Amino acid sequence: MSFLMKNKLPPFLIGLIITIFLWPVFFGKIPLPADALVGLYHPYRDYFATNSPNGVPYKNFLITDPIRQQFIWKKFAVEQLKRHEIPWWNPYTHSGMPFVANMQAGVFYPLNIIFWILPFIDAWSLFILSQSVLGGVFMYAYLRQQKLHSLACVLGTISFVFSGFFIVWWEWGNISHTILWLPAILWSIDRYISSHNTKYLILHTIFLSSSFFAGHLQTWFYLAIVSGIYALINIKSKLLVIGAWLLVIAITSIQWLPTLELIQLSARDIDQTQILTRLDWFIPWQHLIQIIAPDFFGNPATLNYWGVWNYAEFIGYIGFIPLVFAFSTLKNKLTRFWWGLIIIGLLFALPTPIAKIPFILKIPFLSQAQPSRLLSIISFALAVLSAYGFDYALKNNLKSLKYPLLVTGFILVTLWPIAIRLNLSVSQRNLILPSGLFAAMIIILQVSKLLKKRLLLSTYYLILLVSFADQLRFATKFTSFSPREYVFPETKVIKFLQSDPSLFRIMSIDRRILPPNVAMFYNLQTIEGYDPLYLKNYAQLITEMETGQKQDQPASFNRILSPTNLNSDIINKLNVKYIFSLNDLSQPFLQKVFQEGETRIYQNMTVLPRARLLTGTDPVMLKQYTPNKIILEVSAPTNTTLEVADMMYPGWKAYLDNQSIDINPSPENFRQVSIPAGKHQVIFSL
Repeated sequence: MSFLMKNKLPPFLIGLIITIFLWPVFFGKIPLPADALVGLYHPYRDYFATNSPNGVPYKNFLITDPIRQQFIWKKFAVEQLKRHEIPWWNPYTHSGMPFVANMQAGVFYPLNIIFWILPFIDAWSLFILSQSVLGGVFMYAYLRQQKLHSLACVLGTISFVFSGFFIVWWEWGNISHTILWLPAILWSIDRYISSHNTKYLILHTIFLSSSFFAGHLQTWFYLAIVSGIYALINIKSKLLVIGAWLLVIAITSIQWLPTLELIQLSARDIDQTQILTRLDWFIPWQHLIQIIAPDFFGNPATLNYWGVWNYAEFIGYIGFIPLVFAFSTLKNKLTRFWWGLIIIGLLFALPTPIAKIPFILKIPFLSQAQPSRLLSIISFALAVLSAYGFDYALKNNLKSLKYPLLVTGFILVTLWPIAIRLNLSVSQRNLILPSGLFAAMIIILQVSKLLKKRLLLSTYYLILLVSFADQLRFATKFTSFSPREYVFPETKVIKFLQSDPSLFRIMSIDRRILPPNVAMFYNLQTIEGYDPLYLKNYAQLITEMETGQKQDQPASFNRILSPTNLNSDIINKLNVKYIFSLNDLSQPFLQKVFQEGETRIYQNMTVLPRARLLTGTDPVMLKQYTPNKIILEVSAPTNTTLEVADMMYPGWKAYLDNQSIDINPSPENFRQVSIPAGKHQVIFSL
């Protein structure tokens, strides 16, 4: 029985709480906010209008990004790779843009193997679930390597995989996949130190590379700094550390080289020129309250969030009880490294003078990064400290909790009068739980003084149970699991568009219809797009389209391009054939061709073909159009220019009758090549 308690039960407890959290999946639901997609946007609202005339109920409007970005991007990447093609180019959004360079798609992530084993939608569920499982395994292994008590390892593990940062980004499928490798990386360093076996350095490079390929550059950047410092401090041979890093750089070059190129050609710097005047990019000072009371400012899932900007960006909660144990390590010499990381992280994540230095000096990458994402490291460090604190408390009968409880109690006592004086009813309600957890810890601490050593074990398990309940409540409150039928249903509008065999783009003049990127799931091409990295030259074109005149500098679209100006000739040049609206349109060049519910489809009768000759009326025959290759047949009566209304980008090559020719940019930055008179085959390829 003692063997069971010491060796088997702790991992079982971790597995149990993860299983409870993932329980909806076992009943056929998908870890994806598809309910928000069909509940907020047309034509899905029209499709479900019979049974849900007021719209499908949805749980969390804030987390639509996973179904508008990561789910779609992953599907496209997997489909292309299964065709034995690297998906260098995405023709479906932004009138064409790089795809592999979009790091968030995670094209080369090793765990994509899951999508080769199962149907995509089932593989997605396993892919998302694997974050909790792998994060739990890696964290537990790392903490055990620190020779901490198994129950302390359980608390640290759960506070990591159920931390605010891990949970709010869980359904994205790339951010949590990036950070979950951190404990594995640290474990490999410790194992090498204890054994001097180079296989652990090999594992170290594999883990670092896997984290990079997971798809979130900023989180990996912070992870790399932490693990690099950790390795340099603890490994005597600095050359081995440098060698491992050089190997990581070489392995990941297939990803970071195209990503670096895209960053340089993107409008990212324009989108963030106002960052110094937008303090909400930093963690507002008052939002530190969320470390103790996560929903003090409300929660988007209950539609009562009243805090600054974005709930998900500022949530550093690791659980009330783990936080108390983390505070108990303030005087512990072994934990100075982690407290140092927390202090440095907060200095750069909060709106301090130091934090603004990278933006004032325009330091590459740092001046384009969102400071609040430092919570990835801060939360991880607090989770590690919670394990150290629980370990110390287990060895000292919880006596170390006296002062941490006094501190947290003082904070709660301070917050209550503020919430009452300002009549913050939401805050008052959301202070009840942390206050209850504080009271529970006081009671447990007092009871533990009366118990004999044999009975103290039950007290420790009670602490874990209360902490589990708190963290499960937090995770399930925020996270959305959707019925399978909500995942991109094929509505009548979609089927109508797919029935047109020609090559065309679509456009919505109402942001409530097929939001940017969504049409990509159905292999429909759009001029809209939603991506942190979009081409600066395309932003210039859309700025001209929206304003009606050329601008010296493209506008900042804050990651989302949704042009709506129907009076610009650019929509014809962009090959926009169909336009969506929720209202009747009267433009003479538009003809209504379909309607489903409130969603109306108009055909643009003046649209230009995707590929055209600039002189003459002879049509260009499209023989093949795939993401990485276009084959055209041209019959030119005279020397002329062939234009393809796809965006210019380095890497594209053109061939005229199998002979390489130059590609030149049009005024709109489309691709143009010179064509001599006669019949020719023209190929564009990556």
